[in-house]
Amino acid sequence: MTKKIGTSGSSSKFRYLLGASAAALAIGGVSTAVAEDAVEDIVVDATNSSAIAAAAAVAAIQQDGDVADDEDRDVVVVTGSRIRRPVDTTIDVSTIGAAEFEDRAFTNPLQAIDDLPIGGFGNFSPNNQGPNTQRGDNGAFPDLLNIGTNRTLTLVDGRRFVGSTQATVFVPGNANGVQVDLSIINPALIERTEVLTVGGGPIYGADAVAGVVNIILKDDFEGLNLLAQGGITQEGDGENYRFTGLWGKNFDDGRGNLTISGEYFHAERIQADPDGGDRPLDRGISPITNPNSAGPEQIFIANSTNPLQPAGGLVSFENALTGSVDAPIFPSASCTGATGTLATFCAGSGGLSPFAFAQANPGIDPNLFIGTFAPANSVPFIPNPDGATNTFLPNLAVPLTFDSSGNLVPVDFGNIAPPNPAAINETIGGSGFRISDNRNIQSGTERIVANGMFKYELTDNMTFKTNLLYSRVESDAIGQTGSGFNWMGGSSTAGSRATPIYIDQNPLLSASALATLNQLEADGAVLPTLNGERVIYINRDQGDIISRGGPNNTGVISGDELTTWRSASELSGEFEALNRDFYWDVSFV
Repeated sequence: MTKKIGTSGSSSKFRYLLGASAAALAIGGVSTAVAEDAVEDIVVDATNSSAIAAAAAVAAIQQDGDVADDEDRDVVVVTGSRIRRPVDTTIDVSTIGAAEFEDRAFTNPLQAIDDLPIGGFGNFSPNNQGPNTQRGDNGAFPDLLNIGTNRTLTLVDGRRFVGSTQATVFVPGNANGVQVDLSIINPALIERTEVLTVGGGPIYGADAVAGVVNIILKDDFEGLNLLAQGGITQEGDGENYRFTGLWGKNFDDGRGNLTISGEYFHAERIQADPDGGDRPLDRGISPITNPNSAGPEQIFIANSTNPLQPAGGLVSFENALTGSVDAPIFPSASCTGATGTLATFCAGSGGLSPFAFAQANPGIDPNLFIGTFAPANSVPFIPNPDGATNTFLPNLAVPLTFDSSGNLVPVDFGNIAPPNPAAINETIGGSGFRISDNRNIQSGTERIVANGMFKYELTDNMTFKTNLLYSRVESDAIGQTGSGFNWMGGSSTAGSRATPIYIDQNPLLSASALATLNQLEADGAVLPTLNGERVIYINRDQGDIISRGGPNNTGVISGDELTTWRSASELSGEFEALNRDFYWDVSFV
């Protein structure tokens, strides 16, 4: 079958890169050529060397059918990252020009790509400001068709660009690959951005299954362009500003060009407001198991706290957790077929679940349920002295924490009484660690980018180009809940288990606190020992000790810094031989 690429109205000149007996001339590793069939001619457009549209041509030619034209000829397509653009394709290439970048005040190419219907969710923000800083959360990675950032290939002037991700499974979504952070490409330098879907996979492989983004930079800019931008959210936070400059000069009657650009971008961190204010929807909203048999499995609660980590630390009698802290304080499971502690409870409650029993008896002490159903020794307890309930609620919890004076005082577990949902590690209100204190909405970012570009036509048929880039991107965020804490569920290897405190002959333990512990032991509590000495264990988030960057002076400040250096030089040319025109290039990246 004869397959053909037709000419466009604006281009009538053809270049014949290879003949039936000629080998592809590719010097230097980047340019490759593979002939599909040994037939007569290869037709490409000499007026545009965009690589991305070449991929579209390959996909189009692989389809059945002929393209109408005045003349039939045998055509093959040479695949590779530097093949010049075909004159026509049946797969659309979306093009975003320099004028649109300027009119829309885009700060990087991802903002423009996200406006396209084929643009997926991408990474969290088009200005590399995700909610975390963990190993790439803040990269402005394109995600065509929303099938993963590692399935979209990014090219700059048709060449692969250095990736911005780390080789680790902790990349968001485990999307390891060679994703390019588009925020380090100054929009002022962009001539146009071409976006192709579907046709990239056969050309470039698995990292282009979703498509290819090819950013074409200006190589003949002349003049001076200065720009300053600034912004703030409607809530009055997240201040950001950007300064960019672009200067270019043609010389030697237009044979040469020198272009220099620089950019500085800064954005403040945005965090939840646990005390209300302008972001009430961010105030401690968290999922929890629904205690009601009807309805969804989980529901969302506001103002959620973790009573196992109050500011003064929770006293426990174990440094290693036995059981699940996600367990409900008032289990709602049916008594039918119950075993263990729940079976004992059901035998004395008349067949009511703990949740139903507490609802029917609103005056009952919630600490009886904490002491009975919490993981063993996670909360101090004494035997239940109430003869009416101690047969099925045998333990009375005595949750304790240190106040600012060093005294042991009760922990407020919050609004845990049914019908409210409540787990050992998550309740509504109370004096526990507020989950929203460490909720990061947008990381802070500082970005510096510098570019230098040089082009010179050595002869009418030979051109030298070089492109130098330097960028440094710093991000910071408040660590998420539990980012720096010691508690029963921690790791002994990492040293994050609950901290032991010797209570006898301890000059830092107040007399009042020691008296409370002695009374607890006298009431029937069994204090643990370590090396033959009585101890207690403290469970606490240490974020306010490590750093003071978040709301209420809490939160571990974490961050990352990515520095990129790139040099790309190219010598290219063309010549005529044997009644054919040949194109060649040699490059170093």
